Amino acid sequence: MALAAIMLAASPTLGLINKTITPRDLSAAAGHIALLQAEKPKDKRLGFTVSEMIKGQKLPDDAGTIDLSDTPDTVLEDLAAIFESKAKVPAVLMTNREIGEAGDKEPTAYLLVGTTWFALYPEKGKWRLDKDPQDYSAVWAGGAETFALAAKALKANRTLDFPVEANLHWSGEANLGAAKGVNGAMAVDLGDKAGRGVLVLADGGDHFIKRGTKANPTDATNAVRLETTSKLVTFGNFAGNSRIDIVSWNGKELALAEQQAGGTFVSKPMGIAATNIASLAAIDVGNGKRSGIIVGGNRGFRIFQADDKGVWAQSDLAEVDEDMGGGGALVLGDFLGNGSPDAVQVFSKMVLVYKNVQNERQGNFKLIKLDAKAGIESPAHALAGDFDNNGQLDVLVSGKGGTIALLGNGTDTFADRTVETGELAYHGNQNSPKVVASVLWDVNNDGRQGLMNFYEGTPPAAFFNRGFACFGFARELVFEDDLKNARDQLVQGVRAGTIDDLNGDGLPDMFSVDKNGTMWLVTSKAGQGRPSHSIELALPASALGPITVTATAVNEKRSLGMWVVQPGQPVTIGRRIKGSVKLEWFDAKAKQRVATDANAEKGERFELVAK
Repeated sequence: MALAAIMLAASPTLGLINKTITPRDLSAAAGHIALLQAEKPKDKRLGFTVSEMIKGQKLPDDAGTIDLSDTPDTVLEDLAAIFESKAKVPAVLMTNREIGEAGDKEPTAYLLVGTTWFALYPEKGKWRLDKDPQDYSAVWAGGAETFALAAKALKANRTLDFPVEANLHWSGEANLGAAKGVNGAMAVDLGDKAGRGVLVLADGGDHFIKRGTKANPTDATNAVRLETTSKLVTFGNFAGNSRIDIVSWNGKELALAEQQAGGTFVSKPMGIAATNIASLAAIDVGNGKRSGIIVGGNRGFRIFQADDKGVWAQSDLAEVDEDMGGGGALVLGDFLGNGSPDAVQVFSKMVLVYKNVQNERQGNFKLIKLDAKAGIESPAHALAGDFDNNGQLDVLVSGKGGTIALLGNGTDTFADRTVETGELAYHGNQNSPKVVASVLWDVNNDGRQGLMNFYEGTPPAAFFNRGFACFGFARELVFEDDLKNARDQLVQGVRAGTIDDLNGDGLPDMFSVDKNGTMWLVTSKAGQGRPSHSIELALPASALGPITVTATAVNEKRSLGMWVVQPGQPVTIGRRIKGSVKLEWFDAKAKQRVATDANAEKGERFELVAK
C-alpha cells in the first residue's frame, strides 16, 4: 500500500494523535527511508545530502532535485521558518515503493524537515514540494532525527509499538485534610517501619501522608513524630544507620530528621546556614558510611558530609562566577558513562555539566562544560532519563514558561530539542505556564518514561512517551463530572503534586494540594487492555546515593530506558507483557558493573545491590 493510501484510510481530527496509523505503518509502506541533511533553499531548489540510508540501498536516480518553483508562498514561508539562520537541518525522506510518473496527483514521497512534513510530487527528473495533504504530524509530531531513530528501531524489531493513548482514567476522589503554606510534595518510601506515602513540604509543618492498604492514605505525621518545616527536602542514609533519613531546608538552614529503629524521627540541627537554595540531593561522597548532601544554589553547588561524630562540614565547592540567570535546578545521573553520578545544573542562561571524576572519591566534581543557553525562566525542576531511547541520559527541565527537553549526546553537551517533543511542546507549553511540580511517570505502563506536570494556574497534565522523545497528551486523564469536588479546585492550578500508588491497588494515584492548601487524592482505573505487568526498582536503605540503571525487555528486544533511582524513591517500570527485564548498573561499593535479570510481575520489587 502506498504512503498516501494508508493515510487516506484513516485521516484523524486535526491536532490529535492518529489512533489508527503509527510510524510502524509508515515504515512498512515506504520503499526508501533516508536521513538527510537538508540545505537552506537557494535558487528555487532545496538541496540535500544523504547521511544514512535506513531502508533501501540507495535513493532512485531521479531523487536528487527538489524543485520549489511552483511551491505555494505559504509553504515556502513554512520552509524558510525552519532554517532561519541555519545552513542545514536534519530531514527524513520517505518514498513510495514505486516512485510514480510526472503529473501524478498523489505524492510519491514525503519529506520531514525539522518537525514539519511536506509532500513531494513527481515531475520530469525532479520532485515538486508542496504542503502535506495527509496530516502526517498526527502520526509523528516529533523531529526528523528522532523519527530516524524510530525507523532504525523498526528495522531491528518490526513489532515495535508506538502508543496513542494512556489507557487510564481518573475514577475517585478523597479530601485528605489541609496543610498550611505548602511548598511541595514528594512520593517517598521511608522503609518498613515508617512506611510509604507522600511527604508534604509546608511552612506550617510538614505532613506525612501514609499509603493505605486497599484503602485511602491517612495523615501519619504524628505517628512518625515528624517535626520538620520544609521548602526543600532530600532523602538518604545521612546518619549512617542504614535507614532513610530526611534533610530539610526551611529557607534559612538545613536540619536532619534522623529515623529511629522504630520508624519515628528525631530532628537534629546540622549547623549549616543556607539561603537561595534551588536543589537538594543525596550523594555518595566516598566515606562508605553516610550519604552526603549536594546543595544547588544560584552560582553552582556545594557538597556537605558528616564525620563519624555526625558533625557536618563542607567538603566540595563548585561555583561559577558568571551571569547564569535564574533557576539552578540540579539533577544527578551517570550522564558521561563513567559509573558515577555526574551533575547537570540548569539556569535560564546557562547549563553547567560537572563530571564526577573517575578513579577518585565519589562526589569530587570537575566543571567540564558551560553552555550558553536561552532556557526557560527560573528552571525549578530537572528530571533525568533516556527519553529519546538512544542510550544516553537526557534532562527535562520545568519552571516558569513550561518544560524544555535537553537531549544528551553522551559527551558533555545537550541540545534543546523541545520543539521536537510533540504534544509536550505545543500543549504542555501553551500560554507559557508556570510548572510547580514535575514528576517522571510511565503513564501508560509500557516501560517508556513519561511526565506529569502540575501547573500554577491550569489543570495538571500527563504526557506519555510514544518513544524517541515524542510525547502525547493523555486526554483521558481529565477531570470527569463525578470528580466535581477535586475538579473544581484542581482545574484552577495547584501548589504541589506527585504520582504514586497511594491506596495499595497497584494503580497510580494523583496527590495534589490545591491553592487553598487542601490535600486531594485522585484515584485511577485502568482502561481495557492496559498492561498490568511492572517491576519496581529501589535502593536498599544502606545506599549512599543515586544509581543509574539501564533496563531492557529481553523477550521484546526493546530498551526500557535509563532510570536514576534515588534513596527512598523507588521507580516503577511498566511492561506490555510479562517477562524478563535485564538490569545493568555500576555498584560504587563493589567497584564493578552489575547485570542481572528480574521478572516483570505485578509490582515486583527489586533492590539494586551487588551480587
